[in-house]
Amino acid sequence: MAKLKIDTVWVTEPGRWDDAWTACRWATYYHSREWAELWCRYTEDWYHPSPAVATFSDGRQALLPLSSEKRESESRGYVSSPPDTYGGWIAAEPLARSHAELLTEFLTTKLGKLDWQLNPFDPLVADLGIQADEPDETHILDLSIGFDSIYGHFSSACRRAERKARRSGVSVRLARTKADWQEYYRAYEDSYRRWGSQALSKYEWHLFELMYELRSDDLRLWLAMNDEGRIIAGAVMGYASNHAAYWHGAALEEYLPLRPTNLLFTEIIKDASRRGLKWFDFNSSAGLDGVRRFKESFGAKPLDCLIVHVPAP
Repeated sequence: MAKLKIDTVWVTEPGRWDDAWTACRWATYYHSREWAELWCRYTEDWYHPSPAVATFSDGRQALLPLSSEKRESESRGYVSSPPDTYGGWIAAEPLARSHAELLTEFLTTKLGKLDWQLNPFDPLVADLGIQADEPDETHILDLSIGFDSIYGHFSSACRRAERKARRSGVSVRLARTKADWQEYYRAYEDSYRRWGSQALSKYEWHLFELMYELRSDDLRLWLAMNDEGRIIAGAVMGYASNHAAYWHGAALEEYLPLRPTNLLFTEIIKDASRRGLKWFDFNSSAGLDGVRRFKESFGAKPLDCLIVHVPAP
């Protein structure tokens, strides 16, 4: 039998990317064309979608949802998915370890500078022995056990906080209007002030405006409101065929004693479970112990999502 190799790697058309992402059982929202194009618009083309299709000699194919970075030097830089989210490859059909090894070799030796956060939901990645340059972890829930079982694994303190929010008149709904997104952004500004030096980044309103303008079923803003209808907390979620990803959240400090985020995440998790998704992903805790403990109060378990930095040649 001839040795497996990659025959061609070429830039693909948008529909090809969408089809691969929709069909791939380990894809996350961060692998979608929508996510890459959102960051292209927000960064004014600093991140430019540059997807490629790898065709193997056995006829299998994989799509690489890359974005190139605008750089002043002659060497091009890439991110496997912007900004610092899961990358790698997606495919409509299952791949073997030999396919994944060739894709890893391509990503780490053929592109030049690359920032790549490994996708922990890819069944092949953990066994490839890829040498990571930076540790990171997410926290996940297995939704396949059903919401009642998931809720049973919440800590007693988490369940008490959720019940307190309900008794206090807190309710949860999806954002519907631009005004909803604007009010959420004001909660984010309040949170950013509270986080101080622990904040890792600052996003401008324009990013959330672009998210609203997508009107996407795959990118949703969930909101917690007090008994007067004021938005007091929220969470931005990205969805794929088997995966729900928490990407961004905020809350007004004065309403934290009502424990709105406990109710908010309870309802988001319940929705994801009832939709038949496999994984709920709380995302990285950025090394913050309080954030980690909050996620673990929902019964979430840690999962490595290591980061690879390939230097420029």
